[in-house]
Amino acid sequence: MSVIKTAQSKVTATIPVGDTPLGVAIRPDGEAAFVANLNSDSVSVVALLFNTVAATIAASGNLAHPANIAVGPANTAAAGQFYVTGDSGVVGIDGVSHQVSLSAPGSRPAAIAVSPDGIHLYWVSIIENTLSSANIKTQKVATVAEGQRPCGVAVSPDSARVYVANEANNSISVIDTATNAVAANIPTGTYAPVCLAVSPDGSVLYATKTDGGISDGTVLAIDTGSNTVITTLAVGKRPFGVTVSPDGGRLYVVNSNDSTVSVISV
Repeated sequence: MSVIKTAQSKVTATIPVGDTPLGVAIRPDGEAAFVANLNSDSVSVVALLFNTVAATIAASGNLAHPANIAVGPANTAAAGQFYVTGDSGVVGIDGVSHQVSLSAPGSRPAAIAVSPDGIHLYWVSIIENTLSSANIKTQKVATVAEGQRPCGVAVSPDSARVYVANEANNSISVIDTATNAVAANIPTGTYAPVCLAVSPDGSVLYATKTDGGISDGTVLAIDTGSNTVITTLAVGKRPFGVTVSPDGGRLYVVNSNDSTVSVISV
């Protein structure tokens, strides 16, 4: 796992974790990071003050081959928990005791997100073409039919909408969380949307798009009020992960075929 100083856009540390690390999420207090190690069947708990692995959690059952990871927001019922996708479902784990707090079955769940109000957990299945949600308190699961190969998911800051990137449909679904129904579909044009992020004020949705690495990739900036594309931003080859800084001023995009991170001034 690389640690990047954002002020200088410079790598300041590289921390050995497990084999094929994919998802990474930071605990709200900033003291620990959780890293899903796909081929080690483990989750690394990294102490960020020392940049060392403080614990390794073995993965089994629903958590075999952990891939994507999300943490519960501060000051919510989900605070102190992190949630991981595995081959056969999703698992919630207490960030201190490392005990399982939630388990839900699913067929190859991909992206995962926690609603900002800490009430629901959302994940997509690229096999079942569905979006699933679990009430974190009651653990009741609901499922919505989705587009083809849904691979990215993000939740609006007010927890009222869930956005799903449909890789094989070249579209993004907008789900109304009050009804669990598709409220709109946003066409993304040529090539597939992959990963999503929402600005802190909820006004802009960002979606990475890739053509398989043949040429440079792009990021779409989408107005969430009108569900229309505002602009297209050029980044590196085969962009995947995307995130927005807490102040909304910068966008970070991981370019997998370039081994780079694009830093965009919003």
